[in-house]
Amino acid sequence: MTQEETDLLLGRAPTHRHTDSEASTNRLYDPRTGPLKILVWNIQFAASTSCHFFYEGGPLTSVPHRSTVGETLDEIAALIARHDPDVVLLQEVDRCSRRSWYIDEHTELLRRLPCYVYEASTWYWQMPWIPAPLGLGKEMLGRVDLHLSVLSKYALRDVRRVPLPAIKSDGCIARLFNLRRCVQLVTLPTADGLDVNILHTHLSAFTNGDGTAEAQVSVCATPIPTRNAGCASRLVLCSVLLPVPPLPMRNRWRCFSLS
Repeated sequence: MTQEETDLLLGRAPTHRHTDSEASTNRLYDPRTGPLKILVWNIQFAASTSCHFFYEGGPLTSVPHRSTVGETLDEIAALIARHDPDVVLLQEVDRCSRRSWYIDEHTELLRRLPCYVYEASTWYWQMPWIPAPLGLGKEMLGRVDLHLSVLSKYALRDVRRVPLPAIKSDGCIARLFNLRRCVQLVTLPTADGLDVNILHTHLSAFTNGDGTAEAQVSVCATPIPTRNAGCASRLVLCSVLLPVPPLPMRNRWRCFSLS
């Protein structure tokens, strides 16, 4: 059974959720006015730093109090507003997951940050019920809907979901319930005609050195076809690089200011 057939069987959305918010005109990024300011953040489903979860060796499966999620979202929104980036890229954003009180964190952040009128989200863990952690009397994760989110002051032309290789050492049962990592490919049209293509991703952790990290990084390092393939464009990779790749591949990337 292919990944697409499995996703259909389990009721997963076949593609990203993507909504261009209503605006009177499309606001384009103009590189001549200055660099594009991007904020990248893994928000750990707004669980706060006070929670210690089972996958980290702690006792918790879900956030104990609904108010914790709301208060954490308030703090996240306040920090984003303080830094005032042009584009916000967030990992581990829950959209109506049981562990975070079925709160749509993507929508809640948009409500707190009205200046970001363009937005999209892309799923990478979407299951109606997860029977983990295993153990008599233990609380289970239940429904999970985890996303990569993009909030932007500038128009988004296209948002695509590009699958990444699964963890190679996972058995067939674990692979059925585990995360489906991906690249969220975001295209921003610009005033000078050279698109900005952003590769936004959250690579796998806990791979036990099985080659998954190298395989996922290789996908990111290989040119991904865009709608305007063959045309000149700008490219930026934004990721949580948990599994540090080998030195030769790591040296292929440099930090830079996009302009």
